[in-house]
Amino acid sequence: MEDDMIDKRWVLEFLLRQPIEDNVINLLLPALAPTINDHRMMKTFLLRRIRSELEKGFVSEKILETLELIEELDYREGVGILDSMKEAYCAVAVECVVMFLREEPKNMKEYRKAVDRIWRGRLGDMEKGEKVSLVSSWSKDLTNVLEVAVWNVSVCEYFSKKDTRNDALKLVRVFMEEVTKEMGPSFLELLGETMCEEGTDVPVLTNASTVNQVCGGGRVLFSWTW
Repeated sequence: MEDDMIDKRWVLEFLLRQPIEDNVINLLLPALAPTINDHRMMKTFLLRRIRSELEKGFVSEKILETLELIEELDYREGVGILDSMKEAYCAVAVECVVMFLREEPKNMKEYRKAVDRIWRGRLGDMEKGEKVSLVSSWSKDLTNVLEVAVWNVSVCEYFSKKDTRNDALKLVRVFMEEVTKEMGPSFLELLGETMCEEGTDVPVLTNASTVNQVCGGGRVLFSWTW
């Protein structure tokens, strides 16, 4: 049983890194439950969640929440925070506020709520914490500037015209590239490379066979290959 769970983790880690549909990934979620204490597996899953948002072109508080969960995982494992992760977090936090200036420039109520919720709330709580956080050294100054936009027309116009969405997407992608490189390839990819170097035949896997294995041998609900 233990060996079977190890094999499932290898396959699950590999699949989570593949460009496959979210509805397929959802089939794998029950198999993820036993790996909740596996740092690498949970981090891979959370990175997959961010990648899914990027593919849709979304910049939302869901990314902030996911980055916070990754930071918490890494902190418990003694893994340092990448500078690109801090930059991505703050860029997303800016966009999650500034978007209200673009969408409803005359409605400052939602903008103020977002500033309080994200910059005074999320980032403020991090600054009060003792552990290393995602807050950059310039975030406090930026908080003040974002609040000035409530009553300063020129500052408000500056942020409303700034392409903070694409800035956020770009910086999140930079982080994703760096963290993926830092984590290295999945175990199955490493195994495949080793087998190729040794001249051993590498088995050809299909999505149907791998997902079927992870899900415990139940009926396969789809059929396509890489």
